[in-house]
Amino acid sequence: MPNYYNLSGRSTKVIYYSEAGGPIIAGTPPKRPSLEYISGSINVTVSGTDLTVSKLEIGTLVTALINKTGVPGAATYFSLLVPDVNLNGQSVTIQTLGFLTNTREVSNIGPGQREAYTEVALSGTAGNVATPL
Repeated sequence: MPNYYNLSGRSTKVIYYSEAGGPIIAGTPPKRPSLEYISGSINVTVSGTDLTVSKLEIGTLVTALINKTGVPGAATYFSLLVPDVNLNGQSVTIQTLGFLTNTREVSNIGPGQREAYTEVALSGTAGNVATPL
């Protein structure tokens, strides 16, 4: 199983470390997944409680809180669908999807949809890299 995914598509770059924390981040314990999201003016690395990882029948869904406005209920999330990948000692090319989700603030909730989604087609590589212990 890969521990490193380097993906890009439509002005978006995503780097996901599935274990060992990826890049060293001050104050973050080792051996935790992390996701770096870069798009436009947003460049954020997410781990800990702001990152959820859920194993599904169709792969692994990784969701990162990338912007919290301070308004109750209003936030922006990026979700990455990570496919199951078999490695044979080398990196492989993959294609997948990401979803940018904007949630409406609580005061605006009434009839209607609370979340708005934008799909991002992503491609890149999955492999294993040395990570901090």
